[in-house]
Amino acid sequence: MPKNVRFTLKSIHFIWVIVISLFQVISLFSFPALSLVSKTYALTATGTIFAGGTISYSVRPLHVFGKYIKNNINQTVMLRGVQKGACFVDSPGGVWLNNWSGWDPTRASEELDQIKSWGANVIRIFEVNGHWLRNTVDSNGYQHRDVVVALANLCARKGMYLILTGFSAVGSTEQGNQQDPLPYPPYLQSGLPTQLFPDTQAWINVWADIANTLKGIPSVILEPHNEPHLKYPDGTWGNNPNEWFVPLQQTINAMRATGYDGLIIYQYRSGTWVNLDYPQARSDLGWVEDHPITDPINNLVISTHQYRFYNAIGLWTESHGGTPSNPTQPVLKSDIMQALIYELIPHVLNDLNKPIIIGECGASMDYTGTAYVDELQACTNQLELYQELGLHYIGFWWRSELQFRLISDDRNPETTPTESGSILRNSLLNQIS
Repeated sequence: MPKNVRFTLKSIHFIWVIVISLFQVISLFSFPALSLVSKTYALTATGTIFAGGTISYSVRPLHVFGKYIKNNINQTVMLRGVQKGACFVDSPGGVWLNNWSGWDPTRASEELDQIKSWGANVIRIFEVNGHWLRNTVDSNGYQHRDVVVALANLCARKGMYLILTGFSAVGSTEQGNQQDPLPYPPYLQSGLPTQLFPDTQAWINVWADIANTLKGIPSVILEPHNEPHLKYPDGTWGNNPNEWFVPLQQTINAMRATGYDGLIIYQYRSGTWVNLDYPQARSDLGWVEDHPITDPINNLVISTHQYRFYNAIGLWTESHGGTPSNPTQPVLKSDIMQALIYELIPHVLNDLNKPIIIGECGASMDYTGTAYVDELQACTNQLELYQELGLHYIGFWWRSELQFRLISDDRNPETTPTESGSILRNSLLNQIS
C-alpha cells in the first residue's frame, strides 16, 4: 500500500476515534437518556436500553478471609457508612436530596458525594421485593431494576459499596405496606403482599434474579432481609427459627447458582440486648452456631443491629439506679464492652472467626437534658469500641426525620448533621482500624 494512502487512512481512523470519544463524553453530560451507564449498556429515560460503553470501577471485589473482609489485592476493607433513608420504600426510583419523584442521576451523584465526604465507603439501602418483581416504574419514567443497576455502577465509580437489603413486599404507598417480619406468608399482610409472594419460592426467585442481574458489579453486597423475626400479622409470635433459616439457606444457594460471588450479609431478629443485672436475660448471637448457614464460597457476613434506645448495649433493672419499670443504660465503654461480651459479639468475631457488621446503630435525638448528653456520650463510646474491635458498622439514618436522624436538612445533608451525625462523621473520618 502506498505510504501516502497509509497515512491518510491512519489520519481518518484517528479522527474517527476522536469524534466517537468526544460524542461519548458529551452525551454523558448533555443527554439525560445517556447518563445512566451500566456495565455494558446505558439506560434511557423510559427504562429501555441501548448499546453503550463499559465503565471504569473505583472499587474492588470483596471476599471473606476469616474475620476480615478483603479486596482482590488482599487489602483489608472496613465497611463503614450510612443507611440511605428508606429510599426505594418511598419510591421505586429512590429519594435523592429530598426529591421524591424517583431516579435523578445528578441528585443521586451529588448525594453520594456528600455521604462520601463524611468518610463513608458504603451505603445501605432498603429494597422492595415487589418493585423488583414487577419492575415498577417511578414518576420520572425509570424502571426499578435499571435504577438499581445504575446506582450500583454509580457507587462503584465513586469508590463506594452498596448494601442492598430486603425490607418489604410493597412500597410505602401500597396496600399492606410494613416492615415485613419475614418476606413470605404467613408473616406478610394479606392482600397485595401475599398476591405477589404467595410462598417462600417466590421470594427466593426474586433474590436469585437480583443476584444474577447485579453479579459482576464490584460494589454490590446483598442482604436478603432486614431484621427477620417471627411476628405474625395478628401480633402473636412464632417459635420456629427454621421458618427463617431454611428459606435463607435455599436463597443463598440460589444466589450462588447464578454466579454471584459477592458478599452476602444475613442476620436474625431485630438486634441484640442484655440485662446486665441478669445476663441470662438477653438476645445474643447464639443463632450463628445454633443455626449454621453454609456458603460454597464462604463469603458470608454476620449482622446485628444495636441501638442503646432498645437496650442493645445493656440495661440495669436493679443496680446503677435502674428498676424493672425504669431501667438505666450504660454510658461507659467498660460497661458497653461487657454487654457486647454477653451478646457474644467478640466470640463470633474472634473465636468463630467470622466478620460482623453492625447493620444499624445510632443515637436517639429525642432525648433531652442529662439523658440526651448520656445518649451522645454512649454513642461516641460505642463507635470507638466498634473500631477497636474491628467491626464494620452502618449509622442509621441519612434522613432528617424520626429519632435516629443523622441530618437536619434532606436537601443539604452534608453540612447539616445532627449531633449524632457529627459523632458518626467524626468516627468515619478518624478511623483507627
